[in-house]
Amino acid sequence: MKMKLIAAAVATLAAAPAFALNTSDTTAAINAGRVVYASGASAPTNIVWRGFASQCQTGTLDAYSAADLTAASKPGASAWGNFLAYSCKLKAGATGTAWDNQNVAFMHTVDGGSINSVYGMSSDTNQQVKFIVDALTNCAASGFNTTDSGLSVPIYEKCSTAKKKSHGGFSDVEKQMWSALFATNPPASLNIADIEVLGLAAGQAFGVAVSKPLYVALQTEQGLTATGCTGDSVTAACQPSITKRDYASIVNADPFSVTKVDWSFLLPTTGTGMPVNLCRRVDTSGTQASSNVYFMANPCAGYEDQLGKRFPATVADEIPGAFHVVEGSGTGDVKKCLSGNATYGTTASDFSIGVISAENNPTVPSSSTDSWRFVKLDGISIYDGAGNRANVLNGKYDFAFELALHTHPTLTPANSKALMTKVAEFLGDSSAPAIDGLYRVADAKGTRGGNACQPFAY
Repeated sequence: MKMKLIAAAVATLAAAPAFALNTSDTTAAINAGRVVYASGASAPTNIVWRGFASQCQTGTLDAYSAADLTAASKPGASAWGNFLAYSCKLKAGATGTAWDNQNVAFMHTVDGGSINSVYGMSSDTNQQVKFIVDALTNCAASGFNTTDSGLSVPIYEKCSTAKKKSHGGFSDVEKQMWSALFATNPPASLNIADIEVLGLAAGQAFGVAVSKPLYVALQTEQGLTATGCTGDSVTAACQPSITKRDYASIVNADPFSVTKVDWSFLLPTTGTGMPVNLCRRVDTSGTQASSNVYFMANPCAGYEDQLGKRFPATVADEIPGAFHVVEGSGTGDVKKCLSGNATYGTTASDFSIGVISAENNPTVPSSSTDSWRFVKLDGISIYDGAGNRANVLNGKYDFAFELALHTHPTLTPANSKALMTKVAEFLGDSSAPAIDGLYRVADAKGTRGGNACQPFAY
């Protein structure tokens, strides 16, 4: 009888459900060194979260945010902010390391953007980025669960943050796209040549975005209002178009370009005398690096005998009363600049333009702080309201770049690299959930072959 009872007890334990890790479990895993510190691009935040979750035992997953959440949402939503963390018990055989079947933590920071996948590994705290602190003592149960399909797990919020050395991370483009910045401001104790670049089988699309008044003016100029389109008509049929040359002329630093005077080059009827507002990202942004490559061949067209690249306009290139440049550290800054915001020197009636990554969707109807719109580029739309990737997949739209994972042979611990690599593989998995603006190379007709300087080709 005793043997039967013991056997029954063992069977009951074996069948017991796994439970989400709490702050104590997660802290213990971090203290034991079973932790990844990943920094870099914000666009793939949700799919990185899902990639981590794919390696976890069912029921053991939880999530952390430094933000004060007011409702349930999914990692990657703007409410979560830039500082996140996840923990779980890894599946047996998940990474092929000693971490398998163990509790682990994945500290994920997207503050400062893609370039911090490299700078974050610096020994200089001024170049490092913040992470949720290891102790998790200030984290509080939010009472909310994540809202991703099949991933409803507890969220801890209000976690404190502090500077920490990164293990590497994800980027919109590979390290070479910031060669000039690294030459003038190299990461401390870090040789850029040693950074390992893993090209991912997943990419990020971008779009040219404009203020709502400019959107309506372009619609009118191009005859779209006559067909019933309004400023809140954002279907592909109602989107006005600009050319690659148009935007390249605005965004470059040439002070003599006609685009630095007013909008008459695009809007001869309503653009005369209207100042041009350029709402761009800072140089360290992966979005800005992608814009530089696509519109100005910078740094790609760098030949010793004849430079083909152009340089982006900065605040230093402003022309008072005519050409106003705003450099924002985040996508939210560009949205506010386009929508009209006194902090950025723009108003809701201005004609403003910039680049926004395509996981973002315009707000319809407009709010007082969010009234921008995507336009077509050379007649092709990126915004379709249902994933924003269809024209990349069918080979018609090429303002898109393949993501990269940056690691270091000695600064990235082997087990951390193994887990990040597994997450990277998930990003390119066509069977994984789709994410707005992101696409899998296997599903697309074209690829850059992991080199941002190569043209999109079949």
